[in-house]
Amino acid sequence: MIKVLSSISKVIWTCKNYYLSRKTPVVVFAPGRVGSMALHKNLLEAGVFAFKVEFYLKDTRGLSNFIQTFVFKRKQPAIIITIVRDPLTMMATYFFSKASAGHLSDAHRAWKNNDVESLQEIFIRDVLQTDRLDSHLYWFERDFKSATGINVYAYPFNKTSKFDYISNTTYPILLLRTEMDDTVKASAVSEFLHIKEFAITRENTRSHKEDAELYKAFNASLKIPTDILKKIYTAPVSQHFLTEEEIAAAITKYS
Repeated sequence: MIKVLSSISKVIWTCKNYYLSRKTPVVVFAPGRVGSMALHKNLLEAGVFAFKVEFYLKDTRGLSNFIQTFVFKRKQPAIIITIVRDPLTMMATYFFSKASAGHLSDAHRAWKNNDVESLQEIFIRDVLQTDRLDSHLYWFERDFKSATGINVYAYPFNKTSKFDYISNTTYPILLLRTEMDDTVKASAVSEFLHIKEFAITRENTRSHKEDAELYKAFNASLKIPTDILKKIYTAPVSQHFLTEEEIAAAITKYS
C-alpha cells in the first residue's frame, strides 16, 4: 500500500511540474556507481524537477519510463547531467554492490566469507570476461547516444577541470567526473542550472559501508589480465575523459 501511494505521489508530482508548471526536466542520465543517486537526491532537495535514468530502453521503471517515453522519444526539452568515472573502478564498485546485496550467488558467498581472492576471481570471470564489460565500456554509445542522438566524443572535454559543457545540441549537457571534489562539482551544477546554495552530499559510498575494509583489500591487490586492461583503457570512454597520467597509473596499479 505504501509503495502504491508513493507511486501515485510521484505521478502527481510529475504531472504538476511537467504539464501544469511547464518545467523543463533535469535528467541525471548516467550509469550506476558513479554518484548519480546522491546528485539526484540533492537536486530534489534543492527543489529541482529532476529525474534519474541509467539505461535507455532497458530501464522502464516508473519515472525513468516517463523520461524515455515523453521526453527522449519525442525530442522534448530537457537538461542533462551525466557523470563519468574510471571504468574499472566503476565496474569494481558495481560488482561489489551486487555481491553484498546477494544478486550474484558465488560472489555473495565469497563476500560473506571475506574471501578477497575468490571475489577477485569472480569479478574477472563474471564481469570482465562477459558482455557486462562492453555494457559498461560502451554505455555512451549504446545508451546515451541512443536516447539523445548526441555523440559526446565529438565534443572536447576538459580533463584538467574534470567537467565540461555541451551546449549546441538538442539538450544542454553538463559532464562531470566522479573523482572531482564535491565542492567544485556542486559549483559546476549550480552554475549550469542557475540555482543557489547547492551542495552535494554523498550516499552509498564504500567508505561508509560495513564492508569498507573488505572492498579496500579487494581493490588494493586486484590484478587484471593484460588484454582486458588494454581494452578498458583504450576504449573511447577512457581516452576521452581520463588523462594520460590517470590511465598510466591505473595500468600500473592493476598489472
